[in-house]
Amino acid sequence: MTDDARGHGGWPPSPWILVVLLTGLLLGACGASDDGGTVPGCLGTGGRDVPVTVGQPTPLTASVSTGACPDFPAVPQDQDQDLFKDEIVVGDHVQLRLVAPLLPVRIEPVSAEVQLLLPDRPETTWQWQIVADEPGLHRLSIVASVVGADGAQVLLENRQIEVRLHATATMGWYLGRAWEALAAFVMSAQGVLAGIAALVSAAGGAWLARRRARQAAPSDSPAPTERDRDPSGYL
Repeated sequence: MTDDARGHGGWPPSPWILVVLLTGLLLGACGASDDGGTVPGCLGTGGRDVPVTVGQPTPLTASVSTGACPDFPAVPQDQDQDLFKDEIVVGDHVQLRLVAPLLPVRIEPVSAEVQLLLPDRPETTWQWQIVADEPGLHRLSIVASVVGADGAQVLLENRQIEVRLHATATMGWYLGRAWEALAAFVMSAQGVLAGIAALVSAAGGAWLARRRARQAAPSDSPAPTERDRDPSGYL
């Protein structure tokens, strides 16, 4: 190769060309090592606010579909208009968890935690049974994640989506709590009385033992003898 060829775009190439080539190689490597492809998806459920009764199981259902939320089926006019819709990212294997950390709420999964989104089944459903143990407002979270084929490795986790439980209690629940409080008070009062009785019994036993010990002890002064008596007979 002549000097003219080197000076007019020949070899070696320009540093900018090397940068472009390396960038392309890096982007290709990143694309080859991704999670198998993630696409926009939509998570939907009946609403953000769920009324429940304390102690009674209540079903909660959520569905995930591929595609943006505008493509999600519209809610019929005779149903709740507050359809819970959120944009998420999905993959072939989607994990959906309903969590309530440190809340008086029991959650029992009905469906599998990890499910497949396939081209012939672009939508799948999760369901849980929830039981609130105390009245009030309880804030739960739905966590949607893209996981590996084994379901163990989390490849991408979406932001947590809040579901609010409005738990109300029946009169029977309040009466039961009042009875439990009364029984606990009675048991504690019985314990206090038993403790006082034990202390009194112990103190009485100690006093009686000391009295008997004094009665059984010999007298320190000797009894008078015949020599010590008065001749008059008065002593």
